[in-house]
Amino acid sequence: MLTALTQQTKQAIGLDVGTFSVKAIVLDTRNDTPSLKTMATCPILDSSEIREPSDTEINQAINQCLEQLPGKENYAVTGLSGHDVVVRSFAFPNLSEKEIDGAVKLEALQVCPFDIQQSYLDYQLLKNPSAEANEAKGAAPVQGILAAATQTSVHKRQKAIQKAGARCGLIDVEGLALLNAVQSLSEPSQQTLAVLHIGYQHSIVAIHPTTGLPFVRDIGFAGRLMIDMIAQRTGFAPQEIAQLLHHESESLPPTLSPAFAEAVEHLASEVRETLHYYSVQQSRHPVQKIHLTGGFSLTPGLVKQLNQGLGRYQAVPWNPFKGLSSDPKPLNPTQQAMGPSFAVAMGLALRTL
Repeated sequence: MLTALTQQTKQAIGLDVGTFSVKAIVLDTRNDTPSLKTMATCPILDSSEIREPSDTEINQAINQCLEQLPGKENYAVTGLSGHDVVVRSFAFPNLSEKEIDGAVKLEALQVCPFDIQQSYLDYQLLKNPSAEANEAKGAAPVQGILAAATQTSVHKRQKAIQKAGARCGLIDVEGLALLNAVQSLSEPSQQTLAVLHIGYQHSIVAIHPTTGLPFVRDIGFAGRLMIDMIAQRTGFAPQEIAQLLHHESESLPPTLSPAFAEAVEHLASEVRETLHYYSVQQSRHPVQKIHLTGGFSLTPGLVKQLNQGLGRYQAVPWNPFKGLSSDPKPLNPTQQAMGPSFAVAMGLALRTL
């Protein structure tokens, strides 16, 4: 999965398969600054449907989404997240190449909640500028990031893409794709890069310090559980809550506001706990600004409520389409507004094969 961290040459489709929709992006990366060639999205479920989509529904949506793309790109880069994937950084004493494989496998055995024998494991060694002095002395530590995913989840996604007539060129990790998107399309900064992606099934916190190793954590509390919590507090049916949260008005009905505030505070608490854990590990690289993405981040009033719960941290909506040129025609306002929900697809599209 992580082989995409070493960029090569073939351009691919960034394909994000969510719960409610499939999103696809194709970029032109021949110049220093990428431009958008085409984008497409196709619903899997109606926004008011509170259930898991079937494999057939997912496959049909992938097929319909790819059919909208006018180009000849046939390779798709897709991503996984949630309980079927694990991302961890590692640092070992100076090891030989033969020893690194065994050390990474042992590390994966300790951190993976699923059977590593029924999983795919990949890793990427990363250079740490602060280790250069030790490297000159022949004692540089070996460090990098590993990713593991269940074989079931990988095979399922590969088959779905193949049924749509495309080829699965790479399966990435959504948290790493988010970091890739924000880092590639933002102005260079000396601040630690942090992303909070709020989806339907889970949220993702992804952090990359200016020097050091990436940190990725999936949080089980996201749109689905927020809807359930609001429904329990208000007596509304979850389907009604989902429809109200997706309404394009700037504010929620007063009857929902207290329960909505409670649900967002619960998410903020989970994020604060994650950031505290990270700060203990990386005290020299504190998080200040958080780039906010994901379809659920577009919910009216969420950003203001979330920032009240995050305390000293500031969440700022991040739109990958902002400032991005589009050829042959510019995006319309509706497409532009959807940008935060396309953050994962953008990060995947920025990978090359």
